[in-house]
Amino acid sequence: MHKTLQQGIGFKVYRFCDTLDGVFDNGKFIDGANSEANAFGVGDGTDLLKFYSSGGKPIVKVINGSYQYLYSDGSQSGLYVYDDASNNMLLSFHKTQHWGRIFCTDSFRLQVNGDTDDYLEFYTSAGIPRIKVIGGSDVYIESDNATWVGFKVNQDDTHGLTVGYNKTSDYGLLYSQSPIRISPNGDVDDYIRFSTTANVPKMEFVGGHGLIKECESIIHGIASNDTVFNNVTQRTTISASYVKLKEIIVHRGLNLRCYWLMWTNVGTGYSKVYVNGVAIGAEKSTSSVTPVVFTDDITVERGDLLQIYAHSNGAVTVNISNQTIKFIEYTSNDP
Repeated sequence: MHKTLQQGIGFKVYRFCDTLDGVFDNGKFIDGANSEANAFGVGDGTDLLKFYSSGGKPIVKVINGSYQYLYSDGSQSGLYVYDDASNNMLLSFHKTQHWGRIFCTDSFRLQVNGDTDDYLEFYTSAGIPRIKVIGGSDVYIESDNATWVGFKVNQDDTHGLTVGYNKTSDYGLLYSQSPIRISPNGDVDDYIRFSTTANVPKMEFVGGHGLIKECESIIHGIASNDTVFNNVTQRTTISASYVKLKEIIVHRGLNLRCYWLMWTNVGTGYSKVYVNGVAIGAEKSTSSVTPVVFTDDITVERGDLLQIYAHSNGAVTVNISNQTIKFIEYTSNDP
C-alpha cells in the first residue's frame, strides 16, 4: 500500500489506498504503538482486537469478548509458537476428527499459579507418553463431585481399573471388572491376585508360596512338650565351623519348642538353632557319648526353614538326631 502526503497548514494528512500491500512491504502497520492508548484496533469499534507493544513485548488484547478466535480453511485451526522447525509448539483443533492438540517438539511444562519450580512435565520416551512431577512428591486430584474423586485407566466401558475415594463414606477404592494382580519387584510370574467368585472375595498367591510376615493373627500355638512332628534321622559332622545337619520346612506361623538330641564320640560338640540360615538360638554344647536333650522356644512363619547346625574342633564327631517340633494349640480353661 502507498501512503500519500498532503501538506496542510500546521498538520499532515495521510491518505491510504485500498490494499495493505505497502504495510507488509514495509514490515509494519503502525509506527509508535507502544501503549494500549496508541494501539491499532481491528473490529467493529466495540468488540475488537488491539495490537500494541508494552515493555518491549508485542501484545494482542481482546476487547469486550472472552475469547480470541482463530479460523482456518484447512483441516485444522491453530496457533504456532515457532522458533524454527526443530523448536516449536502448536495449539490446534482438528475440524473433521474433532480433537484438540497441544504439540511440542520437546517436553511440555504445565506451570500454574506463577510457580516455576513445581509443575507437571509432559513428554514421550521410548514411545511411551509420560507425566513427571517436578519439585514435589505427589499429584493431587480433586473433584467437586459430592461423593467421588479418582481416576480411571480404561480400555473401554467394561475393561479398566478405577482408583477412587468416597468422600461421604470415607474409604478408598481399587475397582476392576477383572481380577487385580499385584506384581512387586518386577516379577510378573509370581504375584498376588485378588478376585471375586460367587460373591466370595479371594486372595491367591500365584507362581510360588505366599508369605505373610509380621501378622500376629496368623501365628499359632504355644511352645510345649507335645510332639507334633519328628525328624528322627541321625546326621553327623566333624567340621570345625557350623554346618547344617537337620532341617524342617514350616508350613504355618508357629510359636514352638524345637527339640533335638546331640552327643559325640569323644570331646565336645556344639549345636545351635537356625531359621533360614540365620542363627536364632543360644549355642548348646556337650561332651556326652550318649544322647542329650536340648530345646529352644522360638517363633517361625509360614515357609520358614527350621534348622539345626553343629560343629566340633575338626576331629570330634558330633551326632544330631530327633529334631522335633513341639507345641499345643489348645489349653484347658475350666472354672
